[in-house]
Amino acid sequence: MNTDDWQKIKEIFNAAIESPAGERAAILENCAANLRGEVAKLLKAHEEADDFIVESAFVDVGLIDEAEADFYIGKQIDGYRIL
Repeated sequence: MNTDDWQKIKEIFNAAIESPAGERAAILENCAANLRGEVAKLLKAHEEADDFIVESAFVDVGLIDEAEADFYIGKQIDGYRIL
């Protein structure tokens, strides 16, 4: 897989996870056939991951309190957004 294809796959995947679940099938159908399988695998893994980390580990061990942990929700670090 080349870099351009991987970039397209990431863009389609990100658009799909930002969309309501009912619209994801249409997004997959509209993407190029050679990318569709990879995007579908990523979406399946994303959906199966569920709530991998529900609470901050730092809250669990008492390093920060819950209010401080909430401060980080919505922040972006590099390509990652804290939910």
